[in-house]
Amino acid sequence: MSDQIELRLLGTGHVDAVQLALYLAVSWSNPPEIPDLATAIAHPEVAMYHQGWGRRGDLGVGAFIGDELVGASFARLFTEDSHGHGYVDAETPEVGIGIVKDHRGQGIGRRLMRRLAHVARAEGVRRLSLSVINPNPAKRLYVSLGYTLVEDDGESSTMVLEL
Repeated sequence: MSDQIELRLLGTGHVDAVQLALYLAVSWSNPPEIPDLATAIAHPEVAMYHQGWGRRGDLGVGAFIGDELVGASFARLFTEDSHGHGYVDAETPEVGIGIVKDHRGQGIGRRLMRRLAHVARAEGVRRLSLSVINPNPAKRLYVSLGYTLVEDDGESSTMVLEL
């Protein structure tokens, strides 16, 4: 199935792809308390990742089967005053990724993360950061891609990839 995947850059018109990736990321374990998509992406801690998508420093890659989006990875710059959980500094974009449940475990996430790192490097980015809940199986993927631990608070880890 992953051989049918086409990776495409996400531009200003692809905020819906970033929103879906965010929703998939926050609902990866499908806990019953996760609200519907519209409610979840409106939450301030989630909205900061997609509002005004396409600003300077926003990078994204989508995985498509035909016209169907099955996953996306993205990176966004934040400031010391306004940032997410994976923030390390104002020059390091924070990464997010989400894969549709039926397409997980097929290498799509690895392909998306590699392409995002390639795009970031081409844009002059020196490193990427992310936050992952410790029980999330994706943490193994991040380690295998070269992300290293910066901080672990017992519940989640902040990791960086030097480009």
